[in-house]
Amino acid sequence: MKNITSIALLLLVSFAVVMCKKKVQPALSEINKDCGCAKEVSADFLMEEATSTNPNFAKYTETDTIYRDKNVRFTAKEENAEYTWILGLDTVHTRSVTRYFYNWMVGNTYPITLIVKKKSNSICLPNDDGYDSITKHITVVAMNLNGASGELHFEGQYKVKSPLLPDSTIISLDYYYVSSGAFQNMLNVINYDGEGADCLHNINHAIGYDDISFNYKQIFIEQYTTSVGNALNGSIKLDRNKVEMNIMTGAYVGSVFNFDLFHWNYKGRKI
Repeated sequence: MKNITSIALLLLVSFAVVMCKKKVQPALSEINKDCGCAKEVSADFLMEEATSTNPNFAKYTETDTIYRDKNVRFTAKEENAEYTWILGLDTVHTRSVTRYFYNWMVGNTYPITLIVKKKSNSICLPNDDGYDSITKHITVVAMNLNGASGELHFEGQYKVKSPLLPDSTIISLDYYYVSSGAFQNMLNVINYDGEGADCLHNINHAIGYDDISFNYKQIFIEQYTTSVGNALNGSIKLDRNKVEMNIMTGAYVGSVFNFDLFHWNYKGRKI
């Protein structure tokens, strides 16, 4: 009887050990080891206003508002998929498409729809059906840059901060238009260094070259017709009163301006 009891006790202990043994999880297979990077198929896209109708010279700004008589480039973020753009009465099936917005479209907001289909990652994302659609809207506004009363919503004062300065400062932008000669669009930058220096334009300067390109949310500047000792290059981006100024000023060295001298990177707001 004692032996029978001992055997029963031994079997009970062995069963308990088996039941309490930790279950070993199978190793993650090679096919789904990178699921942490997997994303569902998306129809998100960029809307970019172009400064020029010539794509070889155009500079682009992502935006939802544009000036009249401008090209806008729409580009799907998803790669290697089937694309269907619905642009008014037009349907396009390329990843990127460009459309021109005329003067008569000023004051209107237009829907832009993209439908994307793509084979989904069924291993990492079993609930992704490989289909997505998004509609965004773009608004067309007027722009008058001709004459002394030219309109530019960038004009005004900005409270900004630079890593190079101990405190914030105020920079002013002043646009004006010259109707004769090679000089047309001018932009004065007041207190560009935060210490009282101005970049003022002089239309009689010997260099005589200006190139200022306008998108609704960004100005691109290559100006050499400034007062002696100053020149201006770079861009200023304004989005809902938040501003980023990435500009360079330089000195006339030999026969060219040296823009490697001073870089001014500011962030702030319009006041």
